[in-house]
Amino acid sequence: MAPKTKVINIRATENEYEQIQKFAAFQGVPVSSLVLDSVWERIEDWEDIEAIKEYERDKANGTLELIPFEDILARSEN
Repeated sequence: MAPKTKVINIRATENEYEQIQKFAAFQGVPVSSLVLDSVWERIEDWEDIEAIKEYERDKANGTLELIPFEDILARSEN
């Protein structure tokens, strides 16, 4: 059974919608996929920025723990 989906409405001017529609056609995807992919990209960017902030905070506080790559490889082999 397919998961239930929700509908999200957005407001756009006629010109904005035409540009979005043209770009979606150029990419070969529906407008809904283009918009949803764009939102996910923004969320991923935000998560990356938050991870960088956490890294910099931990580094400044002296609480940054780095794990050597070799140790990670050793863990994955077990």
